[in-house]
Amino acid sequence: MSELIYKPKGAALEYGEYAFNGYIGCPHNCSYCFNKTGNLSNLFTNEAKLRKCFKDNTDAINQYRKEFIKKESLIKSTNDKSVFLSFVTDPFIETTVNLTLEIIKINAKKDIYTRILTKNASWITDNYYFDIMKPYKNFIKFGFTITNQDILEPNASPNIDRMIALQKLSKLNYYTWISMEPLISFEKGLNIIRDTIDITDEYKIGLESTFIQYDSKDVSQFVNDVEKYIMRTPIHRPIVYFKESIKKYLK
Repeated sequence: MSELIYKPKGAALEYGEYAFNGYIGCPHNCSYCFNKTGNLSNLFTNEAKLRKCFKDNTDAINQYRKEFIKKESLIKSTNDKSVFLSFVTDPFIETTVNLTLEIIKINAKKDIYTRILTKNASWITDNYYFDIMKPYKNFIKFGFTITNQDILEPNASPNIDRMIALQKLSKLNYYTWISMEPLISFEKGLNIIRDTIDITDEYKIGLESTFIQYDSKDVSQFVNDVEKYIMRTPIHRPIVYFKESIKKYLK
């Protein structure tokens, strides 16, 4: 069996030095989804399904815990000290969330973060999830993909609902972050930052596609505009990480 807690490669590595994928498939049906055309396209569906290497959620938890014991020191030696969820599903939808909550507990008890990336905000008014996460909140990095393009993500929560969810999480002192990938346009990217800068601790920003060529001057101008805007924020200055898809135009 391949490693369950593994080191991502390429652009995925920029999200986390270790990751875990308990489920595969996603109902959001995003038009830009890499999983539809990538190496896992033959397995990827619009329904999240438990990976075949697990009998059920209990088995997935037990297998994760067993491998986690072996890799705990390696994860702690990384800069982020986290496990990323997930590259091949949304870890906070109805089908997957119970497994995610158990992973959070296992990680937090050993002072390791769980870095979550979701497009689902429908749960945000349900105190059930907050009650479970509360003891472990200091070891959760809760992220939403924000594109401001609902039309490209037809079955995901509207972007405005994701921002509202971020606002609630931020008020409750969760570490919050935003994935701005794909960056649909430089103008929309700046607007997202203006709308969320007070409720976000970190941005990870990447261009729409490695197959699209951009003007390096436009990319450089966008980076400069973002950095200037962040520096003008006197109190709350989130971390901004420009992915390699952007940095290659700055060389």
